[in-house]
Amino acid sequence: MFVSLAFFLAAQQITIPFGKPPPHPEKPRAPIEVAGPMWADACKDSDDWDRPAPPVRIHANTYLVGTCGISSILVMGDAGGILIDGGPENAADLIVDNIRDLGFSLLDVKIIVNSHEHYDHAGGIARLQRLTGAQLYASPAQAKFRKAEPSIGQALLARGTYDERRECARVRPRSGFPCQE
Repeated sequence: MFVSLAFFLAAQQITIPFGKPPPHPEKPRAPIEVAGPMWADACKDSDDWDRPAPPVRIHANTYLVGTCGISSILVMGDAGGILIDGGPENAADLIVDNIRDLGFSLLDVKIIVNSHEHYDHAGGIARLQRLTGAQLYASPAQAKFRKAEPSIGQALLARGTYDERRECARVRPRSGFPCQE
């Protein structure tokens, strides 16, 4: 009886699951094997800060979403995303397009981290912050810089064109902020 039941089940190709079925992992968005060559082609011979570059999955949940010349990194997690740097002011919309092209909502970005106060990394942050509603995180040195000289910490970074050494030399006596040589 048991043998005939086993043969019957085998003939029907019926499987009996034991426990939960294995999860089906999400297909990677913009995998480097595909998006990497696209990025290389789009940015060939260019380090232009305003030139659009396709998004690329760097590893796991980490994506390159910047331009050909300036990196912006998006790290996505269960509680939302962290965007590292906002590129120059003109790159903000390109970064937005790349986040959307990956299938994420701008509202998924919860934190924006500014690595340093140079225009090429901070110029687009104000617009990105408005569009995402994300909190801005910066280093203590940047906070000191922004408090000591708000006109540089906000207006000059948003404007995007100034001679950094000349400007730093102008405000150093008042702010005490060290200029980068």
